[in-house]
Amino acid sequence: MGIDENKAAVKEAIVDFNDRENRERYLERHDPSVAAHGLAPDGALDFDGVRGFYETLWAAFPDVEATIEDMIAEGDEVAFRVTVRGTHEGEFMGVPATGTKITMAVQNIYRLRDGKVIERWSNPDMLGMMTQLGAIPAPGAAA
Repeated sequence: MGIDENKAAVKEAIVDFNDRENRERYLERHDPSVAAHGLAPDGALDFDGVRGFYETLWAAFPDVEATIEDMIAEGDEVAFRVTVRGTHEGEFMGVPATGTKITMAVQNIYRLRDGKVIERWSNPDMLGMMTQLGAIPAPGAAA
């Protein structure tokens, strides 16, 4: 697949991510052999780990949506930046539901083969999200 097809595949994946009724399609855009870096602190996740991460995310933020802000592609890789918004309605990473609406930036690089993600690197602003949830104080804030 070419650069344009890979960019289209990522755009379609984000549409699936945002579709509350058919989120399984987002997971199906990942190859069974996927290696996902940056979603867990202790190394790359396999396909089952990716599924577990997103099922936990969607349960904690059922209205979560991602908006593509920027996208660049070369060869079999697509780099893109998204803004993620959602309401914290369930436990996430040890933080009980707060009802807080969050906004988080995430930078991603997906490597694709035949329209499926075979390797990915994600850099979510977890510090910013945890600060918004009140789980940690804002950097520089008085204790």
